[in-house]
Amino acid sequence: MKITGTTIINILCSVSAICAVESSSGEINHFPVRNWQIAQGTSGTPRGWASGFYKRELDVNDLVLGKKDSAFHFQVSKGTEAGKILLVNHSTQPLEYRLQVEGGLFKDRWLTGVLRSNGKFTTDAKEVKVFVKKPVDEQK
Repeated sequence: MKITGTTIINILCSVSAICAVESSSGEINHFPVRNWQIAQGTSGTPRGWASGFYKRELDVNDLVLGKKDSAFHFQVSKGTEAGKILLVNHSTQPLEYRLQVEGGLFKDRWLTGVLRSNGKFTTDAKEVKVFVKKPVDEQK
């Protein structure tokens, strides 16, 4: 059997597509609070940012910043695993976020970053203050 260049390219493309599907199949990053940065005296909500508070043990309702199906929609809820909070960017674009631990052993630690559109991650914080930078067209 003779393998041509076209056959090899087709096989490589198929393997690549399978790998891409497998790698995006729902694995969610987890950021333990013990690895967050120690706060440097930051307080208050920065201009152009939305904020809210979420307490894992008490909140039955999700914390939602922004509107569904818009350029700005960030959601915080109980994770599917016990003791975790799930954060999801439902926006149509990446969003910059800052999380601050409000209580417990690791009080006043921060986690900052940019979460891609439809990206999600979990953390083991019990109480968290959430800051999300609004897109320019949402800053009114």
